Amino acid sequence: RYIARDCSAVVLNVDYRLAPEHPFPAGLEEAYDAVKWVATHADQRRTTHFSHFLQGFPKIGFVVGGFSTRSTFAAVCAQLARDQGLQPPPTGQLLSLPSTIHRSVYPQEWKSELFSYEQNADAPLINAKSMAIFEGLYACPNWADPRASPALHLNLKGLPRAYFQITGLDPLRDEGFLYNRLLREHRAATRVDVYRGMPHTFWTFPGLPSSQK
Repeated sequence: RYIARDCSAVVLNVDYRLAPEHPFPAGLEEAYDAVKWVATHADQRRTTHFSHFLQGFPKIGFVVGGFSTRSTFAAVCAQLARDQGLQPPPTGQLLSLPSTIHRSVYPQEWKSELFSYEQNADAPLINAKSMAIFEGLYACPNWADPRASPALHLNLKGLPRAYFQITGLDPLRDEGFLYNRLLREHRAATRVDVYRGMPHTFWTFPGLPSSQK
C-alpha cells in the first residue's frame, strides 16, 4: 500500500500456497504464474474483471518485487521471464532482504564475502536458528537449484535493473551484497540502500526512524 501510495504505482499483491503443506517449488511456481498473468493481460486492461487495477499499467514492462522470501521469488521470476522471453518483460526488480544462495552450497571462491550468518547468528527477529527452522519447513530437496539459490544461475546477463534493501543485522545481508555484485558484473544497473544496525524486517516496528525512512 505504501508503494502504491508513495510511488503512484499500480501494485498487485500476490498470494500463493505456503510451506510446509505445499513445499518448494509450489509457492515460487504460483508467484511466476502471477507474473505471467500480468504480462499476458497487460494489453487487455479494459476487458478483464481486474481492469480497474490495470489502468495505467504500461505495455512496455513492469517491476517484480518482494520482501524477504518474496524478494527471492522476485529474483527468480526475473530470471525465468528472461529465460522464457516473457513479453512484456519485467524492467525492474525490488529485492528487499533477499536470500540469493543457501549457505550449504556457497562456492569456495565466495565464502570470504559471505560471513553474515556467523556474524548475525544471534540477531534479533531473524537469526541462524530461526532460519534453520524456516528452511526445514520449506523442504527444498536441492539448494543448488537456481530457483532456490538465484545467485547460482549460470547466466546472469540481460536481467532487469535491481533495487536492493539490505539490513546490517540480517543473516542474509551478505547474500544481498553478493547478488548485487554479480548483477553489476553482468551489466545490470543496481542501487543498494543499507540500513545499518537494523535486523531483518525491522519495519514491523513503525516507530523506528529507519522504518519511517
